[in-house]
Amino acid sequence: MSGRKSGLFLILAGIVLQIVGRLLLSQAKAAPNVILSGLAALIMFSSLVVIIFGLFRLLTARSG
Repeated sequence: MSGRKSGLFLILAGIVLQIVGRLLLSQAKAAPNVILSGLAALIMFSSLVVIIFGLFRLLTARSG
């Protein structure tokens, strides 16, 4: 897979993870649960890392 395609795939995966995290967070607000809230926060943080890595991969593939 080329760098451009893998960068776009990582960005898309990060967006999907962000949506899943927000859905979990809305469920945690409905019925307060510490474990579910922590899991939602972890997923949302990891989605940001994946998106940043995808942007880096996309930019390095473009310049190289």
